[in-house]
Parts: sequence; structure tokens; C-alpha cells
Amino acid sequence: MWMSFARQTWQLNPGIAIYLTERFSVPALESEVTRLVRSNPLACVDVPGALNFLVGDRLDPNVRRDLRVSSSFTHLLYVLFNLD
Repeated sequence: MWMSFARQTWQLNPGIAIYLTERFSVPALESEVTRLVRSNPLACVDVPGALNFLVGDRLDPNVRRDLRVSSSFTHLLYVLFNLD
């Protein structure tokens, strides 16, 4: 139920999906939003709370590997740090 809810909300507005995790402390919801943020970080580049889902408290080896090969993440870093 929560996974479906997260996906539907993400399609409407990624920011709302991210903020739902603050309102509802449900591990399944947090897990799905984490997956959505990591699979499409550009969709939520303007949502400050997305950073917690992108990198979390610490980077585990799998996330580091994924971020290294992700051209979307490279673009996200470029956008974040080259704002003039």
C-alpha cells in the first residue's frame, strides 16, 4: 500500500512524496522514496529534503558505486555547485 502511494505521489510531485516521509514514519514509505530519489535525483533537485534520501547519514559501498557511474548524479552536482 505505502509503496504504491509513494509512487503515485512521486508522479504528481516528488517534493510531496519526500515530505510525506516526515509526516508518516513508515519504513516501507521511506524505503520507496529513497529508491525513487536515487533512481531519479533530477526530479527532486529543488527539494532540500531529498538530499537525506540521496546520501543518507552515511554512504554505503553500493550507493558510492551507483553514484560514481550515475551521469544524473554528476549533472545534479554540476547544477548544485555551478549556480551563478
